[in-house]
Amino acid sequence: MRLLMGLATVAILAGAEVGGSGPAMAAGYHVEYAFTGGADGQSPHSPLTSYGGQLYGTVPVSGAGGVGAIYAIDPATGAETVVYSFKGGGDGANPYSALIDVGGTLYGTTFAGGAADFGTVYSFDPASGVENVVYAFKGGEGDGALPGSLLKVGALVYGTTIQGGGQASVACEGNSCGTIFSLDPVTGIEKVVHAFTGGADGWGPIFSSIELGGKLYGTGEFGAFSGTCFDRVSCGMVFSFDPVTGAEAVVHAFAGGADGEGPDGLIKIAGHLWGTTSEGGASCAERSYGCGTVFELDPATGAKTIVHYFTGGVGGWGPAGLTKVGDALYGITEYGGVERGGGYGSLGWGTIYSLDLTTTNVTVLHAFHGGSDGRLPNERLIEHGRRLWGTTDIGGSSPLCGKYGCGTVFSIKP
Repeated sequence: MRLLMGLATVAILAGAEVGGSGPAMAAGYHVEYAFTGGADGQSPHSPLTSYGGQLYGTVPVSGAGGVGAIYAIDPATGAETVVYSFKGGGDGANPYSALIDVGGTLYGTTFAGGAADFGTVYSFDPASGVENVVYAFKGGEGDGALPGSLLKVGALVYGTTIQGGGQASVACEGNSCGTIFSLDPVTGIEKVVHAFTGGADGWGPIFSSIELGGKLYGTGEFGAFSGTCFDRVSCGMVFSFDPVTGAEAVVHAFAGGADGEGPDGLIKIAGHLWGTTSEGGASCAERSYGCGTVFELDPATGAKTIVHYFTGGVGGWGPAGLTKVGDALYGITEYGGVERGGGYGSLGWGTIYSLDLTTTNVTVLHAFHGGSDGRLPNERLIEHGRRLWGTTDIGGSSPLCGKYGCGTVFSIKP
């Protein structure tokens, strides 16, 4: 899963060799900022958030305290400013999630830290630069552990934790199975509104939810067991949660193979859910178990349609996240695009692509060549100022992160 793998990415690549020369950068593509691995952090791993004319994001490692930071990008100039550096301990550590705007204050989560080191929900005031821990997770049977992204619904904020909420279960690989929680941002009162059991309700929710028709929908890389999946006990799920009744239901349990596995975050279009799976789909040269899919799901019936199978190679593989602009969807693949010689780089460094909603044709807009333009884009794009903005996990040119760079913020004209 991307959230858990992010901290190890640079270490995994440390022994790889990259050869060959990359393609020219796509027209309209621009690296806005290259992280240095010092006080500004490294390996950005959350989607950007637009607020007050600035773009805000988080880095899970490095920074002045060594455990991550919140940064702002001026989209007019590309200038980056660290607006808060986490201290670890009770303050929280390793912020992975995107920030959300709640009445002019930004809220996010840290994957670790807090009083019990199970993660936190924090607030950040862009005007004053003040950060506060709103809630520190306790883990165990009565609470969650290791929180993901947040969603504001009415007066409350909802989120998920990938562990906590119940007793350790064999079905959940010896861990507790995760939760859905609500949080009152005014009082700081947190409630577990659903504790996953690892049975028919699935387990391990990790990606941010969306609201559609009064229900919340989310995904987990694990889920109610179905099918045969590569190196995992289940293939993932899309689930719903009714905040009025407290009812949770698995809308679709992925079966692997042509059905896909490892779903990412969701978007809504005309009453349907759209998303990607990082694996599964059609067999491809890079992965016999599939290079990923784009899918459409009817939440009322659970009927799912595969809109696109990724084929690997120059077409990319390992998609993550979708963004709708006009009559097209835009997204990234973590790998593919261009063959890069031997070692890990032979898998390619990722792509930015568009999918025409009328024809379902997919066009690669930019293939990362693994140098100063960035490597391994890792999250959904956002639209700001008639451009799409995103991040790469590594790439750039800072020597502090070795020859692979510390990551970038980029933009591209759709």
